[in-house]
Amino acid sequence: MFNLKIHRFGPIIDADISIRRLEILIGPQSSGKSTIAKLVYFFLHIRDEVTAFILEPPESNDSWAINNALQKRLRNRFLEFFGPTPQPADVKIRFTYCESHYLEITLDKKQHKYLSLIFSPNIWNRILTVLSESKEAQKSIPKHHGFISSLGRIVSDQERVTISEKVRDQCNNIFRFDKDLFFIPAGRSLLSTLSDQIQYIHPHQLDFPMRRFVEAVNSTKAFFDKSLDDLILERQALSTERLFFSAIRKAQGHVKRILRGEYRYDKEGGKILVSSGIYTKLSFASSGQQEVVWILLSLFFLVLEKSKALVFVEEPEAHLFPNAQKEIMDFIAFVFNELNCDFFITTHSPYILSSINNLLYAYELGHEKKSGDVRHVVPDEQWLKQTEVGGYFVNDGNAINLLNEEMSVLRTELLDQASVKINAQYEELLEIERGLYGN
Repeated sequence: MFNLKIHRFGPIIDADISIRRLEILIGPQSSGKSTIAKLVYFFLHIRDEVTAFILEPPESNDSWAINNALQKRLRNRFLEFFGPTPQPADVKIRFTYCESHYLEITLDKKQHKYLSLIFSPNIWNRILTVLSESKEAQKSIPKHHGFISSLGRIVSDQERVTISEKVRDQCNNIFRFDKDLFFIPAGRSLLSTLSDQIQYIHPHQLDFPMRRFVEAVNSTKAFFDKSLDDLILERQALSTERLFFSAIRKAQGHVKRILRGEYRYDKEGGKILVSSGIYTKLSFASSGQQEVVWILLSLFFLVLEKSKALVFVEEPEAHLFPNAQKEIMDFIAFVFNELNCDFFITTHSPYILSSINNLLYAYELGHEKKSGDVRHVVPDEQWLKQTEVGGYFVNDGNAINLLNEEMSVLRTELLDQASVKINAQYEELLEIERGLYGN
């Protein structure tokens, strides 16, 4: 289980967060939910940065020079996540990958001006070892081929692939993480409302999570020039692997029910196809469809490609009716179980939390004697195991554990305090009415 400790960073004063396979953050706006989510994403993305660094290393073999080059790379990436915001002198963030593997961020001790990223000795020594081994392996790759020697190029390319795969496996082991990362940010409807103008926005005007999301969407849109049925059949014809058909069809059903149509992309841009020949351009579709379309299609693609990933989803409920909010949580739980994908979710929705509690309760009941009865109410591919689910209420600079260990549920009352206030206000108004009419 990963752990994140934050001291005086952004809106967070002090927080200690243990990260389970399905993690939920709730709290008021501007409380720091997105900050925490992006920090988790950043620290896990470090694996990919280190992998790329090792495959394109500095010429020097000096440990200090290597550290300096990697520090510069990671510091620049951190700025792309959070911007050049001044930090207090005592800022401290530590992410623990396992007991002896961690990365700590502070300000430099001399000037308190630059971020200093300090790997634990176990991580740093392993990075140096893998870097040295990779450099030696790359020396054996032929640098020159004959003018038309295609075989030489093929051999060289295969050797590079072998080295890259080995380095990736070693970095997975160093950081105790072997899944892909995918971040679905709030404000994603930007891709729908500005779908025809998005190419004119300079990538570095966006933060790193949004930029990566835009790149992923832009590289995926062209696949949807056909129906989901045709896409599945095409994948079946071209793929050498056995497709996960039962799961794919269920994922397709979730997409159609929530989107209330089917996404298509052609030379005119993205559209929501309602029926044959009847469509709405995505830029003119409902706000709910604009917000949810790329959550749904991303999850569908995960199932289609049998990908294992940690997916960050900010505000999956945005602009959705409560029924659709429940349905999207069911879809997330389905992908969580069927593909062994993990999720990190930020939300304001009591319906999301209540849906999770139902799925936790279904698991608990389903492992007793009446599992068949439970399956009729909640399909077992959506059940959630209590030990794999966690949550925090982020407020006033702190993070409070949401999990009621005794009841095996998330404490929804921390999110739904507004209902208590509204009901109390209504009771006061009723008392005034009773006084007016003597009832």
